[in-house]
Amino acid sequence: TAGNDITFSEIMRADSDGLKFNGDTAAANALDDYEEGTFTPSIGSGAGSGGAASSATGSYTKIGNTVFAQCHMSINTLGSMSGTFFVTGFPFAASSGYTLYQGAVRSQGIGGSNNLPITFEMVAGSANGRFHFASGSSSQLTVGVSELSASDFFAIGITYNV
Repeated sequence: TAGNDITFSEIMRADSDGLKFNGDTAAANALDDYEEGTFTPSIGSGAGSGGAASSATGSYTKIGNTVFAQCHMSINTLGSMSGTFFVTGFPFAASSGYTLYQGAVRSQGIGGSNNLPITFEMVAGSANGRFHFASGSSSQLTVGVSELSASDFFAIGITYNV
């Protein structure tokens, strides 16, 4: 009717580049991937073998090139593992650039009675991550197998790019 003109603005468009929002037409700004799923994390080390974990569960959401992952597990045995301790089996490898994707950790037992704060980081170019103790110096204090015991528990939440 006269005097009641309606104006529409584009909120979303879908084309061969993916989803674009608010009238944006640049291919670089298109959302071209979304995925949700689960994964089973495991444990590994710089040397040796035979480690096993229980109650290992993980879930993730991937939006574009960003992965939001969380997992938890208890260590059953460390076998003959030695060197740096790794959590393996994340759903996507982290980007290979020199980027330190840090995540939050809840742990019971890692480091024994030292009670040092720890963080978790993805290894660049890998679907594995490792723990680090807090450090007041420029040296990295990577958590080794020797700082772990059977029945230690940890939960991780991390965001990283692929």
